[in-house]
Order: sequence, then structure tokens, then C-alpha cells
Amino acid sequence: MSLIVLADFKAFIHMTEDYDDVLLQNIIDAEELNVANNRIHQSLEQTGTTEYHDGDRTNTIILNNGLVTAIAHVKTDDDCDGTYETTLDTDEYVWYENGMIQLHAGWFQAQKKLIEVKYTHGYTAGMLPVDLKFTLMKIIANTYQKSRIAIEDEGTGSIFSQKEIEDGLKKYRRISI
Repeated sequence: MSLIVLADFKAFIHMTEDYDDVLLQNIIDAEELNVANNRIHQSLEQTGTTEYHDGDRTNTIILNNGLVTAIAHVKTDDDCDGTYETTLDTDEYVWYENGMIQLHAGWFQAQKKLIEVKYTHGYTAGMLPVDLKFTLMKIIANTYQKSRIAIEDEGTGSIFSQKEIEDGLKKYRRISI
């Protein structure tokens, strides 16, 4: 599933012809995957995930994925029986898009697999942030331009600078700790 819709991209580059639609769709799919795997190091497509975290006497959990769009629940296994029976109220913690959950008061007790978090991360085509969508379209436009140069042996190469693209991606890049 593409996050960048072919018609939107064609409007972005002011293209009305359909002779390159297959090539454009292939570039869109390849560049979305490239950005996710090699540039921001996290999936762009929306996925539901359940994770289990150890308690470590802090008030913070770092999820394995960023681009968090919703938290379904945060539960704890207070009696160590493998059943996550205590659901934290949403007013007991705050979550951030970068994948951090933080308690307002107190801390998570030291215990293996104490916390279960069910959440959604990533985007669908309709909810892709405008700045990320625009940056992806710039990357795709550069790749398409380079493919046209290779075919026609004319032109100057990239339309958008690497710095401009990197600046657009930096807030979505997943940092490993």
C-alpha cells in the first residue's frame, strides 16, 4: 500500500500524461520503503503492535516504534501471574509520537514483563503529515528525474537538494539508544 497516491504525485510534478504511471508507481513504492528502512529506520505504514516491557523503577517506557498515532491500552501485571489485570487510565500517563510513555506520578516497579502496551504506529495515505508527504514527494521527484536523465541523457539531475530532504526527514528519524 502506497502512502503517496499516484494522482497526488502527478499533480505535484504537474504531469497529466499517463505513459509513465507504472514507472512512477514503482518509484513511489521503492522510495517509501527506502525511506522507512534506510533513512528514518521505522515503518511508515500503519500497524497495530503489542509490546511487553520490564519495569525498572522509572516513570518512562520507550516503545520499539515511533510515529505512534494511538495508544489502545497500557496494562500492568502487578501480581506476576502473567495476566495484565490493571489498566492505567489515560490521565495517569502521557504518550508521545516518538514512542515514549511517561507516568504523571510514581514509577513502574522493578519486574520482568510488567507492562503491556497495545498501540498503533505509522500512517495511512489520508493521515500522512503534510511535511512528511511533501518530503517524500521531493525524494520521488528526484528519483524520477534521475530516471528520465538516464533515458534521455539530458538535464541536471536532482530537483531538490539533499539538505532540503534531510531537513524534512529529521524529525521522523528513529534514534536508537
